[in-house]
Amino acid sequence: MKMDEASLLVVDDDADLRDVIARRLRRAGFHVETAVDGKDALSMVRQSAYDLILLDLNMPGLTGLQVLSVLRETYSRRTLPIVMLTAQSDEATVLRAGVLGANDYIRKPVDFHLAVEHIRRNLEQKQ
Repeated sequence: MKMDEASLLVVDDDADLRDVIARRLRRAGFHVETAVDGKDALSMVRQSAYDLILLDLNMPGLTGLQVLSVLRETYSRRTLPIVMLTAQSDEATVLRAGVLGANDYIRKPVDFHLAVEHIRRNLEQKQ
């Protein structure tokens, strides 16, 4: 898989942030789809193959941690890297995400240069 062929799923309940992230990642060369919440994300993953998921930690309904747990029942860290997006500085939550199977995390507000580096590193580890 070439980096510019990587398919990403961005999951965030904040429409403005989700759209900005998706647009910036498309400009960086990735194929990007978006999900509005955890339920939408799980449905999309059942229908399409993604190389990496950017998953918001705090969402109404299914939280990012719940979505992560469900996905890890089927997909390993290597087959489907999941990078958590979080505005929280609560280290316990970040550690819990790691225990549940998150590959990495990116703090909000998103530094896009750093985000692209995290994504590329996780995609390289997948290969």
